[in-house]
Amino acid sequence: MSTIVKALRTLGDKDQSTALYNFGAKSLWTTELEEKLTSGQLDVIVHCLKDPTARRGGRHLRFANLRGNVKRRLAKVDKPESEYTCMIMSAAGLERVGLKRRITQHLGSKDGGILHAVGQGALGLEIRKGDAAVLELLNQLVDRKSALACLAERALMRTLEGGCSVPIGVETEWLDPQRDSVLRMRAIVRSGKKSMMAASLVEAGADANLKNINTHRPSKD
Repeated sequence: MSTIVKALRTLGDKDQSTALYNFGAKSLWTTELEEKLTSGQLDVIVHCLKDPTARRGGRHLRFANLRGNVKRRLAKVDKPESEYTCMIMSAAGLERVGLKRRITQHLGSKDGGILHAVGQGALGLEIRKGDAAVLELLNQLVDRKSALACLAERALMRTLEGGCSVPIGVETEWLDPQRDSVLRMRAIVRSGKKSMMAASLVEAGADANLKNINTHRPSKD
Protein backbone atom coordinates (compact mmCIF):
# COMPACT_ATOMS: atom_id res chain seq x y z
CA MET A 1 0.00 0.00 0.00
CA SER A 2 1.31 3.44 -0.92
CA THR A 3 0.43 6.72 0.76
CA ILE A 4 0.90 10.37 -0.05
CA VAL A 5 1.60 12.79 2.81
CA LYS A 6 0.44 16.37 2.34
CA ALA A 7 1.53 19.16 4.69
CA LEU A 8 -1.22 21.77 4.77
CA ARG A 9 -1.39 25.16 6.48
CA THR A 10 -4.63 26.49 7.91
CA LEU A 11 -5.60 29.94 9.17
CA GLY A 12 -4.12 29.19 12.59
CA ASP A 13 -0.78 28.36 10.96
CA LYS A 14 -0.71 31.29 8.55
CA ASP A 15 -1.53 34.01 11.08
CA GLN A 16 1.34 33.94 13.57
CA SER A 17 0.60 37.25 15.28
CA THR A 18 -3.07 37.31 16.28
CA ALA A 19 -3.82 36.03 19.79
CA LEU A 20 -5.77 32.77 19.67
CA TYR A 21 -8.74 34.17 21.57
CA ASN A 22 -9.16 36.94 18.97
CA PHE A 23 -9.92 34.49 16.17
CA GLY A 24 -13.33 33.76 17.70
CA ALA A 25 -13.41 30.16 16.45
CA LYS A 26 -13.18 26.81 18.23
CA SER A 27 -12.04 24.91 15.12
CA LEU A 28 -9.17 27.19 14.21
CA TRP A 29 -6.90 24.46 12.81
CA THR A 30 -9.49 21.92 11.68
CA THR A 31 -12.28 23.43 9.56
CA GLU A 32 -10.30 23.83 6.34
CA LEU A 33 -8.83 20.34 6.66
CA GLU A 34 -12.22 18.75 7.33
CA GLU A 35 -13.61 20.32 4.17
CA LYS A 36 -10.90 18.54 2.18
CA LEU A 37 -11.63 15.31 4.04
CA THR A 38 -15.37 15.31 3.34
CA SER A 39 -14.78 16.22 -0.31
CA GLY A 40 -12.47 13.22 -0.77
CA GLN A 41 -9.25 15.18 -1.25
CA LEU A 42 -7.87 13.59 1.92
CA ASP A 43 -8.46 10.20 3.57
CA VAL A 44 -6.90 10.87 6.99
CA ILE A 45 -6.10 14.03 8.93
CA VAL A 46 -3.38 13.88 11.59
CA HIS A 47 -4.12 16.39 14.33
CA CYS A 48 -2.25 17.53 17.38
CA LEU A 49 -4.99 16.80 19.89
CA LYS A 50 -4.14 19.47 22.42
CA ASP A 51 -5.57 22.92 23.07
CA PRO A 52 -3.57 25.73 24.75
CA THR A 53 -2.69 25.14 28.37
CA ALA A 54 -4.51 26.75 31.27
CA ARG A 55 -2.29 28.81 33.56
CA ARG A 56 -2.39 28.35 37.29
CA GLY A 57 -0.40 30.08 39.99
CA GLY A 58 2.36 32.57 39.32
CA ARG A 59 0.26 35.63 40.09
CA HIS A 60 3.44 37.69 40.34
CA LEU A 61 4.21 36.84 36.71
CA ARG A 62 3.05 38.62 33.57
CA PHE A 63 1.91 36.34 30.75
CA ALA A 64 2.02 37.33 27.09
CA ASN A 65 1.15 35.68 23.78
CA LEU A 66 3.99 34.08 21.83
CA ARG A 67 3.07 32.71 18.39
CA GLY A 68 5.10 30.96 15.69
CA ASN A 69 6.91 27.67 15.19
CA VAL A 70 9.36 26.32 17.77
CA LYS A 71 12.51 27.98 16.43
CA ARG A 72 10.77 31.30 15.84
CA ARG A 73 9.43 31.41 19.39
CA LEU A 74 12.81 30.48 20.87
CA ALA A 75 14.44 33.23 18.83
CA LYS A 76 12.03 35.77 20.32
CA VAL A 77 12.92 34.64 23.84
CA ASP A 78 16.68 34.62 23.14
CA LYS A 79 16.88 38.21 21.89
CA PRO A 80 18.85 40.40 24.34
CA GLU A 81 16.08 43.00 24.24
CA SER A 82 13.30 40.40 24.50
CA GLU A 83 10.29 41.11 26.69
CA TYR A 84 10.14 37.38 27.52
CA THR A 85 12.05 35.82 30.41
CA CYS A 86 11.00 32.25 29.66
CA MET A 87 8.56 30.26 27.57
CA ILE A 88 6.15 27.43 28.34
CA MET A 89 5.73 24.92 25.55
CA SER A 90 5.42 21.22 24.80
CA ALA A 91 8.43 19.16 25.87
CA ALA A 92 7.53 16.65 23.15
CA GLY A 93 7.75 19.40 20.54
CA LEU A 94 11.23 20.42 21.66
CA GLU A 95 12.43 16.82 21.77
CA ARG A 96 11.02 16.14 18.30
CA VAL A 97 13.16 18.88 16.73
CA GLY A 98 16.29 17.96 18.70
CA LEU A 99 16.08 20.77 21.25
CA LYS A 100 15.64 18.78 24.45
CA ARG A 101 18.62 20.66 25.90
CA ARG A 102 16.47 23.81 26.03
CA ILE A 103 14.10 22.27 28.60
CA THR A 104 14.87 23.62 32.08
CA GLN A 105 11.84 22.26 33.95
CA HIS A 106 8.90 19.96 33.34
CA LEU A 107 5.65 21.39 34.70
CA GLY A 108 2.77 19.44 36.22
CA SER A 109 0.40 19.52 39.16
CA LYS A 110 3.19 18.35 41.49
CA ASP A 111 6.10 20.37 40.08
CA GLY A 112 4.95 23.83 39.13
CA GLY A 113 1.22 23.69 39.74
CA ILE A 114 0.32 23.80 36.05
CA LEU A 115 -2.11 21.40 34.43
CA HIS A 116 -1.69 20.58 30.77
CA ALA A 117 -4.03 21.23 27.87
CA VAL A 118 -6.76 18.81 26.85
CA GLY A 119 -5.16 16.13 24.68
CA GLN A 120 -1.61 17.35 25.36
CA GLY A 121 1.01 15.04 23.85
CA ALA A 122 -1.44 12.96 21.82
CA LEU A 123 -2.12 12.67 18.10
CA GLY A 124 -5.68 12.42 16.79
CA LEU A 125 -6.50 10.75 13.47
CA GLU A 126 -9.68 11.92 11.75
CA ILE A 127 -11.37 10.05 8.89
CA ARG A 128 -14.65 10.27 6.99
CA LYS A 129 -17.69 8.82 8.70
CA GLY A 130 -18.43 5.35 7.36
CA ASP A 131 -14.96 4.74 5.89
CA ALA A 132 -14.62 1.21 7.27
CA ALA A 133 -11.48 0.33 5.31
CA VAL A 134 -9.44 3.25 6.65
CA LEU A 135 -10.85 2.73 10.15
CA GLU A 136 -9.74 -0.91 10.18
CA LEU A 137 -6.27 0.12 9.06
CA LEU A 138 -5.87 2.87 11.67
CA ASN A 139 -7.25 0.79 14.54
CA GLN A 140 -3.93 -1.04 14.54
CA LEU A 141 -2.24 2.19 15.67
CA VAL A 142 -4.47 2.93 18.67
CA ASP A 143 -2.94 3.04 22.15
CA ARG A 144 -5.89 2.10 24.36
CA LYS A 145 -4.85 3.90 27.54
CA SER A 146 -3.95 7.10 25.73
CA ALA A 147 -7.20 6.98 23.78
CA LEU A 148 -9.33 6.52 26.90
CA ALA A 149 -7.53 9.31 28.75
CA CYS A 150 -8.00 11.68 25.82
CA LEU A 151 -11.68 10.78 25.51
CA ALA A 152 -12.17 11.62 29.18
CA GLU A 153 -10.35 14.95 28.80
CA ARG A 154 -12.30 15.92 25.69
CA ALA A 155 -15.57 14.93 27.37
CA LEU A 156 -14.76 17.51 30.04
CA MET A 157 -14.03 20.14 27.39
CA ARG A 158 -17.28 19.41 25.53
CA THR A 159 -19.27 19.64 28.75
CA LEU A 160 -17.78 23.07 29.42
CA GLU A 161 -18.10 24.06 25.75
CA GLY A 162 -14.43 24.91 25.64
CA GLY A 163 -12.25 25.41 22.59
CA CYS A 164 -8.73 26.46 21.71
CA SER A 165 -8.89 29.81 23.48
CA VAL A 166 -10.32 29.08 26.92
CA PRO A 167 -8.21 28.31 30.02
CA ILE A 168 -9.20 24.72 30.77
CA GLY A 169 -6.37 22.70 32.31
CA VAL A 170 -6.42 18.96 32.93
CA GLU A 171 -4.23 16.10 34.11
CA THR A 172 -5.14 12.42 33.82
CA GLU A 173 -3.33 9.53 35.46
CA TRP A 174 -3.91 5.77 35.44
CA LEU A 175 -3.79 4.64 39.07
CA ASP A 176 -2.89 1.07 38.16
CA PRO A 177 -0.24 1.07 35.38
CA GLN A 178 -0.98 -2.59 34.60
CA ARG A 179 -4.69 -2.06 34.02
CA ASP A 180 -7.00 0.53 32.48
CA SER A 181 -9.78 0.39 35.06
CA VAL A 182 -9.25 3.52 37.19
CA LEU A 183 -8.40 6.89 35.67
CA ARG A 184 -7.93 9.93 37.90
CA MET A 185 -8.55 13.36 36.44
CA ARG A 186 -7.60 16.74 37.85
CA ALA A 187 -9.03 19.78 36.10
CA ILE A 188 -9.19 23.54 36.44
CA VAL A 189 -10.98 26.48 34.87
CA ARG A 190 -9.28 29.77 35.59
CA SER A 191 -10.35 33.39 35.22
CA GLY A 192 -8.20 36.17 36.67
CA LYS A 193 -7.59 35.43 40.35
CA LYS A 194 -10.33 32.82 40.52
CA SER A 195 -9.76 29.15 39.85
CA MET A 196 -11.92 26.08 40.31
CA MET A 197 -10.50 22.62 40.80
CA ALA A 198 -12.97 20.07 39.61
CA ALA A 199 -14.82 17.58 41.58
CA SER A 200 -17.76 18.79 39.56
CA LEU A 201 -16.85 21.86 37.52
CA VAL A 202 -20.23 22.52 35.97
CA GLU A 203 -22.05 22.43 39.29
CA ALA A 204 -19.39 24.76 40.68
CA GLY A 205 -20.19 27.29 37.98
CA ALA A 206 -17.36 26.63 35.52
CA ASP A 207 -19.63 26.96 32.50
CA ALA A 208 -20.66 30.46 33.59
CA ASN A 209 -17.01 31.24 34.30
CA LEU A 210 -16.04 30.34 30.73
CA LYS A 211 -18.82 32.49 29.28
CA ASN A 212 -17.57 35.40 31.38
CA ILE A 213 -13.99 34.82 30.17
CA ASN A 214 -15.01 34.92 26.51
CA THR A 215 -17.24 37.96 27.02
CA HIS A 216 -14.43 40.03 28.54
CA ARG A 217 -11.55 38.98 26.30
CA PRO A 218 -9.26 41.91 25.42
CA SER A 219 -9.49 42.89 21.76
CA LYS A 220 -5.72 43.16 21.33
CA ASP A 221 -2.62 41.24 22.49
